[in-house]
Amino acid sequence: MLQINFRLIYKHSRKQNKVIDFRILIVKAVYLVKSHIKIQINKCY
Repeated sequence: MLQINFRLIYKHSRKQNKVIDFRILIVKAVYLVKSHIKIQINKCY
């Protein structure tokens, strides 16, 4: 799923570069935060 989405985003990015890059950064940031929280929870238990 993620790879397909990134391919679609990459194709569209040629048309709307800055907007898509910003969205990707937000998605990556959210993903990193979520994974970090999961790691912290796993350490606690």
